[in-house]
Amino acid sequence: MEKSNLEVLTEFAKSTNRSIEAKEILYPSTGVRTFPQYKRLIYIPNNSENTSFFIWFSDPYAKGGIPTDFCGAFIKLPSEFKSQFNITNSFTIRVYKTK
Repeated sequence: MEKSNLEVLTEFAKSTNRSIEAKEILYPSTGVRTFPQYKRLIYIPNNSENTSFFIWFSDPYAKGGIPTDFCGAFIKLPSEFKSQFNITNSFTIRVYKTK
């Protein structure tokens, strides 16, 4: 059986001594759709200083039923920008200039 994205990324994080935070939310099934659908968010910091990190976000219903997948590596912003990253409750990244 093929491994899920979460399984592959968990193995990668463990093999490279990185931590991983994963959130998986099961959408309720309906009479029309009987197979499970998940909203998933995975966060892997590159190091303990969080100088860069990897994010994978997947939601089959994010844009009115159009599957949405987003994946990438990110770095921290310069000090003249303030960034807010919230992984605990929802997938949110906000960036705004402070000066």
